[in-house]
Amino acid sequence: MKILVVVHRFLPRHHTGAELYSYRLAKRLAKQHDILVFSADDDLARKNHERWHGEHDGLRVISVTNHRRHESFEHSYSDPVMEAHFQQILAQYRPDIVHFQHLLHHSFNYPAIASSAGIPTILTLHEYWLLCARNGQLFDADEERCLGPGLEKCARCMTSFMWRRRGLDLAVLRGLDRLKRYLRIDLKARARSHRLKKFRERRLDPARVDQLRKDLLLREASVRDLFEFVDCFVAPSAFLRDRFIDFGLDPDRIVHSDYGTELRDFRDLTRVPLGEGPLRIGFLGSMQPVKGLHVLLAALARLDPASYEAELHGNAEAKPEYVAALGGKLPPSIRLRGESPAEEVPRILSGLDVLVVPSIWWENSPLVIHEAFAAGIPVVCSDIGGMAELVTDGVDGLHFAAGDADDLAAKLELLAGDRALLEKLKAGIDEPRNMKADAAFHEQLFEAVLEHYEQALDDHRSEVFEDFGHIEDDDGLEDFDAFLEVEDVEDED
Repeated sequence: MKILVVVHRFLPRHHTGAELYSYRLAKRLAKQHDILVFSADDDLARKNHERWHGEHDGLRVISVTNHRRHESFEHSYSDPVMEAHFQQILAQYRPDIVHFQHLLHHSFNYPAIASSAGIPTILTLHEYWLLCARNGQLFDADEERCLGPGLEKCARCMTSFMWRRRGLDLAVLRGLDRLKRYLRIDLKARARSHRLKKFRERRLDPARVDQLRKDLLLREASVRDLFEFVDCFVAPSAFLRDRFIDFGLDPDRIVHSDYGTELRDFRDLTRVPLGEGPLRIGFLGSMQPVKGLHVLLAALARLDPASYEAELHGNAEAKPEYVAALGGKLPPSIRLRGESPAEEVPRILSGLDVLVVPSIWWENSPLVIHEAFAAGIPVVCSDIGGMAELVTDGVDGLHFAAGDADDLAAKLELLAGDRALLEKLKAGIDEPRNMKADAAFHEQLFEAVLEHYEQALDDHRSEVFEDFGHIEDDDGLEDFDAFLEVEDVEDED
């Protein structure tokens, strides 16, 4: 099959959950199929909407820069320039199927464009962006969890959300990139504080709220149109699937299938055995408020520092003012690390006794929990969303009340004083699903959708591709056919 993978961001510049999963699945599928990745990017060193093509670890990638300088709220999810790039790639690559991993920074209209060419589509839902314009986190301006959209509450929530970048924002960001770390944190914190103050004032503006009601109604209509053009949705967690069904998505069109894990990366680990020393606690993830690092630090402050050692790994760049506020006075028992390369994660996990996932938003299916289980490490997590699905309380980990530092401290204190319990939890871990099996599932899914579409493809594609031919290629892709040549890849398994 020729498979076009569409993702919001991609490696090597971005490597959080959705990007890493998209890469790993595409890499697996490329062993048997022809794969092309189309990503958006926010590289400030490139011109807005500049397009380039290249390669990452043997995968061919086309990227288009999107600085998010949206002309309107509608433009933030329906971008005509990105649509023109997508249409051209369809015409030149002619995929059998399109796998949308994420449409953030792309356009809700992509599925309709693919459908007009007789190309079936799959959409994997990594979070709730189709339901929630506020970064898809169902986490409102008052830092409260939300179970789903509602016009009035969403309009008031969005008045304090910065859904576009202005020219001055970009200039400031470029300048900040050249400054020293401590200065960048200070300036970004001040600038963000000033902007948030302005937005809070706007929340009280009735005219602004009324305009956002209209904007959000139009966005919701676009989402429901998108639902009609996507042939199959994949939900990695039952919790996420339920949220979309509650919104109106047909249950028969959304499949629950959890992420796979590259288990081969964990095969030859030297696992550090449990000892009688301090409990070795780990955190791996983005260092931003919704990930709950502040909850973990508050819990650790309640423990005897001699009873634990904690290593905190993550990207501090997304919310530097948040990290600066957290890291002011940490005891020696807590080590604040930077972001670790993905290939280092198995080694880091193998040196822990327990991983803590203290997120305060409805996580979908955190890859780090899968990876911890692959390394044989129990997980203590918040008792909400996909986290609570993955971790069975008292079997392979422990739950604590989301956002409750006292409850988390009690769970960690219990583990620090009861190594038999820790051993029991380790023994209760089941090996997570292999990425090889995940790729096989997707192959079967693609084949089933293609079989359904086969007659339409035969009758319709050639005619539509001729209609696409008028799109000019002025982005240096004259050698597109050579770029799309595929080399055989040996199966490492």
